[in-house]
Amino acid sequence: MIYVGRNRHRGWSGSRLEMGLVLLKKNHDVRPVFLNLFKIHLPVTALTSILHRITGVVMMLAVPILILLLYGVAYDASILRAVSALPKSLLLVFEFGVVVAFMYHILAGLRHLFHDFTGSHSLRSTVISSWVVLSMWLVWCFFAMLRLMIK
Repeated sequence: MIYVGRNRHRGWSGSRLEMGLVLLKKNHDVRPVFLNLFKIHLPVTALTSILHRITGVVMMLAVPILILLLYGVAYDASILRAVSALPKSLLLVFEFGVVVAFMYHILAGLRHLFHDFTGSHSLRSTVISSWVVLSMWLVWCFFAMLRLMIK
């Protein structure tokens, strides 16, 4: 990449002097055009952070449905009759998704609180805590799945 920008003393500098041009791409650029996301290996800390954000979004999307169900329990039984008409497998998938998202979000939040209050921000401690969160979450998911299968 060739940077074309304004120099304080000499005016515009670069090979092609056009007012709106900031970056010029070289002809022999060998970067891939198609980015295969399955070949990218994220560090475990990045995976933990991304999953924490995704579970937060999932929980926020589930809040209106949970409020509607709570309203149906408290005030309007017709909502519960409509929900009972849905397939049981759909309700179990929704319940499992919300419980799993909540479990992971709580564990990753506790990890963040641990790092904030202890002040240990070394790479080693963040990697170890990420592996601990992911392993605890997988064990918790296993027990949640067992519970749903027993129902």
